[in-house]
Amino acid sequence: MAFDVSGLGDWVNENSQTLLTKAILDENTIALISTMSGVKYKEAIKFLETTPYLQAYACGTPTTSGSTTITDKDIEVVPLMIYETLCPEDLSKKSLQLSQRAGMAEGFSFEPAYTDLQVKNAGKLISVASWSATSGSTVKPAGWVYIAENDADVIDRSFTWTATGLTATNYYTEVFGMLNALPAEIQNDEQLTLFCPPEVSRKMKQALFIANLYHYDTTTDTGLIPWVFPSTNVKVVPTNGLASSNNVMLTPAWNLIAAFDLESEFDTFKLWWSDDDQIMKFLMKFRFGVNYYFGEYIVLSN
Repeated sequence: MAFDVSGLGDWVNENSQTLLTKAILDENTIALISTMSGVKYKEAIKFLETTPYLQAYACGTPTTSGSTTITDKDIEVVPLMIYETLCPEDLSKKSLQLSQRAGMAEGFSFEPAYTDLQVKNAGKLISVASWSATSGSTVKPAGWVYIAENDADVIDRSFTWTATGLTATNYYTEVFGMLNALPAEIQNDEQLTLFCPPEVSRKMKQALFIANLYHYDTTTDTGLIPWVFPSTNVKVVPTNGLASSNNVMLTPAWNLIAAFDLESEFDTFKLWWSDDDQIMKFLMKFRFGVNYYFGEYIVLSN
């Protein structure tokens, strides 16, 4: 008769699994923005811009008018890894010995839970790195905030989002100010998004609720649910990568880019038993980087 394995978890040891859907794309920011795959090191983002001019029709040779410009900018990915070694024999001295397989341990019973947790934590690290206000290095790429802070095309505003006692009027004034600071052609964009720390999203909702200007169910909202700021087309997206910061960015979601090398074996994680040194090893490796298309379509408030 066949084995009944319905009560057993899937075997993880020595199985390589893709990183993309389990870690990177789980982060709410990445699910909204533009992505580029197959980037090994640098990829040129090319821009085509035309400036036509209307003129009166006339017979003969037309007068040349207008201009067409082609420019580019680079998006760079950084190769990253997470590596950990584990000795299953350490568990034999603890209560976990009851769930260990008979014989000398060459694995542990909670491998699926371990790999899932590692991948989730990697997603958090990727999210923070995406928005980080620090420069790029071999350890992590430069984040959107750092790139924007050093871009003269980005529109800068100053507001203390983490201040106590902010009212609905304070939030309305700043959000409307950010929206009106954008070029007119982008103010009505359907993907206009306010990326902000989760605590800022919660405080804005609470201020609107207290002022009785807009009704939210503050008893069930976790603070991580996107919502539309009243009287605007701006979607407010609480972003874990901005947590504990004073950075808020307004831009169309499609303007932000995340780049990966998702078409290679580099974007994988693996947990395996090593006979060479008698130990379990966990390895996650991937290439990752961020940038954006147009700095003039970004308002950075911090």
